[in-house]
Amino acid sequence: MFMGKELIVINSKLPSVLPILPLENAPVLPGLVATMQVSRGKSTQAVERALTDTNMLGLLLPKKHLEVLPPPKDAGDQAAEISYKVDDLYNRGVRVRILKKVLLPDGSMHLLVQGVQRFEINTIVQNDPYLTASVYYFEDLNAKDVEVEAMMRSVIIQVKQLAETNPFFTEEMRLAMINAPSPGSLADLVAFALGLRGIEAQDYIETVDVRDRYLKLLVYLRKEHDVSSLQRKLNS
Repeated sequence: MFMGKELIVINSKLPSVLPILPLENAPVLPGLVATMQVSRGKSTQAVERALTDTNMLGLLLPKKHLEVLPPPKDAGDQAAEISYKVDDLYNRGVRVRILKKVLLPDGSMHLLVQGVQRFEINTIVQNDPYLTASVYYFEDLNAKDVEVEAMMRSVIIQVKQLAETNPFFTEEMRLAMINAPSPGSLADLVAFALGLRGIEAQDYIETVDVRDRYLKLLVYLRKEHDVSSLQRKLNS
């Protein structure tokens, strides 16, 4: 099924409804493993629901920083919660699998998650006690395009050059790039290492076309190269 120019996955094995959490820091992209902190309150309830159902969560970036509300005065040791509304979040994000949960003494959680697939909210199922939504999933487009292969090689070359000065581009990352299962996965790995934030991060998440992802990466890597060159000049 197509939505505009994008392929929507219709698969009964994929969870059609996901608990939704906001993600303040860099996004977790498909194929990547990352840690995340979950605030006390509604967010931890959403995680517990995910663990009892499909082990899956939907992560969305907020359009602005979320407001953390303190617990009521008569709540004793009750956990604080994050206040957010549907309109505060972008409607496209990444479905993640929960690999490990650590409950902290203050009631918050530390999660180890793996990005699985891009999705878009279809309809809101519930707002309380936490947000859940029915979703569409997206497959990568133009992953086998000849132009993509050429851009992929260019990205690899630039990453090797940046590895000399940028600590994010380590030997382990270069090895991961070699073993990336697909051009789309390799692009997401590099984007994750770049630590995209805010509008740039959301724009990248929404880019289903792999060719367009590489075009964006080449721009980002060019900027990183220019910054690294300037730093070398200043240091010398």
